[in-house]
Amino acid sequence: MHPSGCATSQWRDSLDAARAALIPVVIGARKRAEGDEGGAVVVFAAAHTVLTCGSKNPLGLCYSGDVANVQFAGVTLS
Repeated sequence: MHPSGCATSQWRDSLDAARAALIPVVIGARKRAEGDEGGAVVVFAAAHTVLTCGSKNPLGLCYSGDVANVQFAGVTLS
């Protein structure tokens, strides 16, 4: 877990995104950091990286956006 309260998936088996999307109770049952409040926001940054944070956690949202931006930086959309 990042100090901002944003949690990153730990499985690292290239099925993290599918697991989080198909079994959302895994995300809902995660341990939340102090100050990580609000509904769960899930960012699928890559097949092997899922980030979650509370919707009322501005630092966690910023961190998850930065990680997703770095993951997608090399991708060209057409």
